[in-house]
Amino acid sequence: MYRKSKLSKSIVSATAAAAITGGLGSAVYAAEIEEIYITGSHIKRASQADSLSPLVNVGMEEIKGSGIITNAELFRWLPINSGSGNQHNAQNGFVDTFGTANVNLRGLGIGSTLVLVNGKRQVETGPGTNDEQTFVDINALVPMIMVENIEILKDGAAATYGSDAVGGVVNFKTRTDFEGFEIAGNFQQTARADDHEDKEISAIWGTGNDTTHAVIAATYFERDAFFINERSHFPRRMTSGFGNPGTYTLLEDSATDPTLLEGTRLPDPLCGTLTGSFVSGTTCRFDYGPGYTMAPNTTRRNLYATLDHQLAEGHRFYAEFGYADADVQTNSSPSLPVLRTPAPEVSSTHPGNPFGADVAISGFRAVGDGLGEPGNGSAEWTNDNDTTRFVFGLEGELPWESWTYDVGYTNSENNYRQSKPDQISSRFDLGLAGLGGAQCNPLTGTPGVGDCMYFNPFGNFAFASEGDPEFNSPELLAWLNTRNVTVWNTELETIEGVISGDLFDISAGTVALALGYQRREDSRSGDLSDFANQEDLLFFIGAPDYSGDRTVDAYFGELFVPIFSNDNGSVLEAQIAVRYEDYDIGFDSTDPKVGLLYRHGDSFSARATWGTSFRAPSVLSLASTTSGTEFASEAFSGASFTFFNNTARPNPDLQPEEAESFNIGFTVKPLENLEVSLDYYNIQYEDRFVRESSSQLISADSDNLIAAGCTVATLFTPACQAVADPDIIRDPITGFPIRVFVERFNASSAETDGLDLAIDWFIETEMGTFGISNTSTYVLSFEIQAEAGGETRELVGRRNTDEIFARSMPELRSNTTLSWDYSDNHKVVATWRYISSYEETDDIDIDSWSTLDLQYIYNFEGFAGNPTQIGIGALNVFDEDPPWTFTTLDQGWDAQVHDNRGSMLFLNFNMTFQ
Repeated sequence: MYRKSKLSKSIVSATAAAAITGGLGSAVYAAEIEEIYITGSHIKRASQADSLSPLVNVGMEEIKGSGIITNAELFRWLPINSGSGNQHNAQNGFVDTFGTANVNLRGLGIGSTLVLVNGKRQVETGPGTNDEQTFVDINALVPMIMVENIEILKDGAAATYGSDAVGGVVNFKTRTDFEGFEIAGNFQQTARADDHEDKEISAIWGTGNDTTHAVIAATYFERDAFFINERSHFPRRMTSGFGNPGTYTLLEDSATDPTLLEGTRLPDPLCGTLTGSFVSGTTCRFDYGPGYTMAPNTTRRNLYATLDHQLAEGHRFYAEFGYADADVQTNSSPSLPVLRTPAPEVSSTHPGNPFGADVAISGFRAVGDGLGEPGNGSAEWTNDNDTTRFVFGLEGELPWESWTYDVGYTNSENNYRQSKPDQISSRFDLGLAGLGGAQCNPLTGTPGVGDCMYFNPFGNFAFASEGDPEFNSPELLAWLNTRNVTVWNTELETIEGVISGDLFDISAGTVALALGYQRREDSRSGDLSDFANQEDLLFFIGAPDYSGDRTVDAYFGELFVPIFSNDNGSVLEAQIAVRYEDYDIGFDSTDPKVGLLYRHGDSFSARATWGTSFRAPSVLSLASTTSGTEFASEAFSGASFTFFNNTARPNPDLQPEEAESFNIGFTVKPLENLEVSLDYYNIQYEDRFVRESSSQLISADSDNLIAAGCTVATLFTPACQAVADPDIIRDPITGFPIRVFVERFNASSAETDGLDLAIDWFIETEMGTFGISNTSTYVLSFEIQAEAGGETRELVGRRNTDEIFARSMPELRSNTTLSWDYSDNHKVVATWRYISSYEETDDIDIDSWSTLDLQYIYNFEGFAGNPTQIGIGALNVFDEDPPWTFTTLDQGWDAQVHDNRGSMLFLNFNMTFQ
């Protein structure tokens, strides 16, 4: 059994927790709320100002003032969030998860941020990212109209919540006490003539009496797709050496052309004639960019309901229900590259073969654009993503004075069905041999006779007519193609209970204690298509089905101790928390946390936290074989951004990742209307889950082969096979890597530190109230070490496309908001957003980016005197294009950092019926 005790580590001097600041505009949330749970603590406090941890609060009015209508957009702009996959891009690492959104606090990984709803866990979405990080889909949580506020804890919180709370915690709190009826509508439209629109309609209804209160909210959201070829800013540079028509290598001398000798590699004679194809050297390349969507077509429905019922005096029953359904469609190239090995061969007797010799296909995709407009033949990928959530609980007073209890049950489940196109490998071979078609018996049929048909991979298929031997009939293509369907299911069940109350009084105040227990059971399964199970697909290859589950028992405690308090308004308080989690699959973890809070009246406070956190390996990494695609370039084969299949093997022996976090900060209020907060954070993250880097394995294999004097022609000689990596399968004709088998293990470590700044100032005049706020995050360092004793690399200010777990990481992200409130009816909000430049490679920079959002809000009494609000404005007023990127396959922009839509004009309204 694996065991770690972080209590045995020396506890450093306590230091700061930051002030409570907003992330989008005006930052301070100072409402006094009696007896609330603050994110990061199990002891109820009088207000959020009592938090010892660095906490950001984004309130409902702040969200309305931003013009943002989705959780994905909200978190994309938060300076503390870096590297989320909340926008669609062909190659951004989120191929299976388009339409979802996630949080990546501090850039530590989207699986290293814990997401809660009303303080309780939510199930992760079914598929993982390309680098196998699993996450909670924040698009599948609460309708935005029901969000009261979002609390973001910016330090580790395993002592309170357990696994995954390494980078921090995001807690969505709902409007559980709302009464009346409210309806809201939002419409966004690109300022350019591409008809890209977002439409949303939402409603919330609440009612109650002295004993019972119910609230229900619903949202319907639609997003129209638009394609890369609708924007002139983005170059069609998404080219591939896998073309249609393809590239061929002669396996013998040509019988019709004496200049074509065995081993000659050349493009199809009609390359350049069919749409999307062009000749480059000896290769028929293909521009697949026009087939890709830059934003997927999306329809999403969210429903959430809460119920509170007062039982006997001092006790209440509460329940929650959530449902989210998303139908998302994106488009890709007409078909995908043939990645299976060995390379398919075509006989000289094939009726379409123009070479007069047996040939091997050395770069091919089965279907191209043909002779139509670019992108006309693009293929559709669809995701159907359903999430449900049930919560039941009891809360009340215990017989002892000031002591309360809270026990609850939570069940959440995600069902995720994806359908994407591919071709069936075995049928592809039969078609090349003339034995294709649903009615052909390959054992008794004659090639090209009767029900047995040839599949023609050569370019002359496009000019053939029905009845010609080169013609690919619709029936043959339907038999060859398949919808590769994968169904993922994840489920999380949680039973938990907490008691808390006052222990005793001391001179400085009252010592309080919280104790609790939690039991979690989570399961995950993947049901792949039969062809995928048989590894009988040309591009995605395939993998077996998988399933796994685990159970966790957690015991935790928290102590609040007032250290001193005097008549001058000075207060010093401490928090000590510890949590033990025991997993039934063979490991456990003990994590402490300590914090200090010093306050001097309302003018100054300093806060500090230190603690350890951990992240348990997911069932996906422990139990599944996953098969995906990546790309790389290498010297040995001369491949330039070639696609290959990446197959990761399960590792049931993975151990938890461990982290140690430290925060120090202060808040000063030199004037009644001015508040400044500054925080320093440091996080050390060890034993991180690593999936071997395919590109690094390929690079090392290339170096070894070159050093041994090997060439593509001698690759399969015994001497070269002795130095070749057996986990890299290469095309025998071109030497290109086609498939790479990788392992998962605990190895890497990372350390990051940085500064968070928040400034809030307002002034009241005869012309109204003017305000200015700024929230900024500056990353000082982000160093990683892939293996113990290995090279340490600095990742700040780099795009990190070749790193195993890091994503794009600009040094500085900043939001500055100016507001003007006039006569309670009129409000103008302007937000300037800035992202610093960063390096794509050592020689290429991605420029800094600045955008301005502007909104005018008008409040008035609308229909029947009901309060009504209308907002009009634009996101990215000056239509600033995102900075260019130069990686061939990512559509020319960095989806993890920038927004590709340009200026978005919007109109929103909100009406409350009282």
